[in-house]
Amino acid sequence: MKNHIIYKIFFAFFMLVGIVSCEEREELVIEANGLPIVMDLSAESLFLDGNFPNNPALTVTWEVASYTLPTEINYKVEASNTQSFEEFIAIGTFKQSIKSAAFTVEQMNNAAASVGIEPGVSGKIYLRVRSYIGTTEQMQQVSNITSLMITP
Repeated sequence: MKNHIIYKIFFAFFMLVGIVSCEEREELVIEANGLPIVMDLSAESLFLDGNFPNNPALTVTWEVASYTLPTEINYKVEASNTQSFEEFIAIGTFKQSIKSAAFTVEQMNNAAASVGIEPGVSGKIYLRVRSYIGTTEQMQQVSNITSLMITP
């Protein structure tokens, strides 16, 4: 019987230690630092020659997005025919440490056609870079918007 009481005392002691040792766990919160991603283009205007579809036409560069914790960052280069980006297309998706993208004549011709620029007619296309984390595109940051005169 004495052993039974000793077991109950040990059990009570371990339960008390278990309850006291439980602390609130610190939640890790990832936030965007709010700094804009600066974007730069390799050209101000493009004349795209359909005879050379695989030639490089444009290089887009940007600074790495900044978040409060180290995380994998994804980027999309987007194009629109309006500066407000009410309707836009993604012309490229990139992961992690990629800070620039080169697009071929064919890719830029397709982008121009997708935003409604007629072949052989010069038009303005707007480009931006959007960063995000996760597969559901959370914590988005958007770069400055840059325009480019393009003749598909």
